[in-house]
Amino acid sequence: MENFCSIGTRLRRHHSRESYWHILCREAPKTYIQKGNEQLKGDGHVKENLALPYTEQPIFVRLVKRFWTHDIGRSAAALAYYFLFSLFPMLILITMLLTWLNLPPLFVEMLRGIVPNDVLDIISSYMEHINKVNSNSTNASLLAGSILLLLYFIMRSMNCVLRYIRIAYGYKSTKSPLRQQLNVFLATLFMTIGILFALGLINVGRRTLHFLSPVLHLTNTTINVWNLLRFIILAVILFVSLFFIYYLVPGRIHSPKRVLPGTLLAMFSWLAFSMIYAFYVENVSNYSLLYGTLGAAIVLLLWLYLSGFVLIIGAEVNGIYLEMRAEMCAKKITVPQWKYIWICGWKFSNSKKFKSSRKQFHKK
Repeated sequence: MENFCSIGTRLRRHHSRESYWHILCREAPKTYIQKGNEQLKGDGHVKENLALPYTEQPIFVRLVKRFWTHDIGRSAAALAYYFLFSLFPMLILITMLLTWLNLPPLFVEMLRGIVPNDVLDIISSYMEHINKVNSNSTNASLLAGSILLLLYFIMRSMNCVLRYIRIAYGYKSTKSPLRQQLNVFLATLFMTIGILFALGLINVGRRTLHFLSPVLHLTNTTINVWNLLRFIILAVILFVSLFFIYYLVPGRIHSPKRVLPGTLLAMFSWLAFSMIYAFYVENVSNYSLLYGTLGAAIVLLLWLYLSGFVLIIGAEVNGIYLEMRAEMCAKKITVPQWKYIWICGWKFSNSKKFKSSRKQFHKK
């Protein structure tokens, strides 16, 4: 009889159209899990203190295995390639909007200390070049070209992200190619508008609020609070964007809390890695001395690679969480000790369901 391990192996090998969650919940309770002469029936009646070898593995061991089987390093490199080509059309669009609104590019200063200075120098010089071109050429053609290039490359990036998230979740798309592209386009449009709107809010600084205070009746306390909140908006934008990608883009609806682990991990990891990398580039390493004028480009590529890597790792953590939830559902373990999920994996002996079942068994 096909056991629980062979079900998971068959799912991974044949890339079933259904998720791990649906197939495991349907098939695993019908099986018997054997280990020597001991057996555990799939209906939840525990006879011995048993646990499958795979369920004993901690989450970081599963993550290491997925790193090699899903080839996360190469996937992050592909995302960095598309991110690079999406960056410059977005800078063109942002620069033109800020120029028309007569707003200073304060978001560049906001990123200082988080993003390496070499990357900020590239962005600042490119935006200054766009300002010069903007004053000597047709604005409409430049704006239209930047929007088209931005949508194209971001859609390519979202396609790539969507494919890697489905691999991490164990999904295979059943939608038509046209519908997939429509979903990717809507997601790209939503995220682009959200980022531009948030960047516009960030650029509303102290001077703008003092100018609008007679109309909006703003006090100095409100202006000071807003001046501090502008620096938190970056983290909020990042969290909302990651949550939207992990929750809605794959095309399968889960409980929102099931994608929170990967979302929070990706957000804090990106902020921490970016700060550490920026500090390393500015104080420890000297790319300009070693690579010359290519140093800034190398720093930019490494930072984009790191961003793609963190994005995929967050999806893999969510996939592992869903996988472990499927195993718990198959064994009817409803109240695990969550510390074992993050530290040493969950075990039957550490669940209240097992303890209550074992007490009932010994009473009989």
